[in-house]
Amino acid sequence: MFDLSKAYLGVGILVIIGSIWVGVELYIHYRIKLGVQALEAKIALQNQNQAIQSKAIDTKRYTQATPKIEEKIITKYKIIKQKDPSCQAQMQEVKNALDIYFRGNNAM
Repeated sequence: MFDLSKAYLGVGILVIIGSIWVGVELYIHYRIKLGVQALEAKIALQNQNQAIQSKAIDTKRYTQATPKIEEKIITKYKIIKQKDPSCQAQMQEVKNALDIYFRGNNAM
């Protein structure tokens, strides 16, 4: 007849082999998951570095353009003093002020 100790031994060996198989599967899955996470982190870091460099360039451009912008604003909104109180002179001053204002809007 069939010996139960051999059956238990066979089942034990199958359980051990199955456990090893599942352990290897889980380990491989874990390593793949770590590799994917590392790749995603690397890509995210590269994107962040690119964004920081872009912001640095934008900041540099802005700081270089600030004096020009301030000059345009000062020119656009400077106080115009009348030199001649006559009607013709006042009209000319208003025309000059409007020209400066509208030319300033187009230049910006």
